Amino acid sequence: MFCPKCGHEAEDGLRFCMYCGQPLSARPAPKSDSPVKKFFLAVLRALVYFLVYLIVENVVVFTYEMAMLAGPIAQVVIAGGDVYAMYDALIEDLYVQVQQHLHLLLILSTLLTILIYCIQFRIRHKKPLEEMHVRRVPVSRALYALLLGISLQVVVSLLLYVLPIPESLVESFNEDADFLYGGPVVIEFINIAIFTPLMEEIVFRGLIYTRLRRGMRRGIAVVLSAVVFGAAHGHIISFVYAGLLGLLFVLLMERNGDSIVVTICCHAGFNAASYALAYIPDSIPLLLALGCAAAAVGCGAGYLALRPLGNAKEAADDAEAA
Repeated sequence: MFCPKCGHEAEDGLRFCMYCGQPLSARPAPKSDSPVKKFFLAVLRALVYFLVYLIVENVVVFTYEMAMLAGPIAQVVIAGGDVYAMYDALIEDLYVQVQQHLHLLLILSTLLTILIYCIQFRIRHKKPLEEMHVRRVPVSRALYALLLGISLQVVVSLLLYVLPIPESLVESFNEDADFLYGGPVVIEFINIAIFTPLMEEIVFRGLIYTRLRRGMRRGIAVVLSAVVFGAAHGHIISFVYAGLLGLLFVLLMERNGDSIVVTICCHAGFNAASYALAYIPDSIPLLLALGCAAAAVGCGAGYLALRPLGNAKEAADDAEAA
């Protein structure tokens, strides 16, 4: 180690130069990680957050399934029956029970996952809300994003209705969707319109995307996070429109102070609007008129939600909301 002021060599561990008294740095300057190392560390961090989300959800559902099977199996064994002979009946009954309580289980898994995220951030002496990018935005921005999400649901539903999608794909898509709509309507709506957007935006935008962009080019991180978001929805149709929504949500987040509050609102509007559309008559002229109106409203709301943040009007809205 050499003194930066006088140039004399100093022994390691000394805090001051013995010749001129210049404070010495006890630690060498940290070496920056290579781009490859940064890339893989970013992917690893994003993968860990995704696996926590996936594992907690599956553990909650699996635990419920085992608890529901334990009683009937015990009764069959005590009665001297053949469990294997009743397997199909037990599984069919379990399917119905899971469908009835699925949304309650998903709400529980959402709360547990967020709790786990918060605990590990606190252990690392970090602020959970800041790490998950839950940051304040003007109320007007949240409302524009909500309106944009509602409009997008109408447009996407219309496109799925009029586009020449193979019937087999549509049928399998509807079968997957039907499984999600079987429990109490109130619990179902609360989960799909509130807890699902909250959980998915924390995971896919607040944690996965923000970690990916630390170790790679922004464009690659945007596309990669959108692909993961689309793939998490399972079906090929869901993959396409969810992936495109993922691209939009990233742009919406970055245009609004890097906050996922606006993406949560947009996502919530998109999910909630699907319930209202179920009551629309199956009339092509009506659907086309509704689609055109939604496209116009969506363009206006999208323009307002995607403007650079920071003008005086929105600052006043933010102050009023506080």
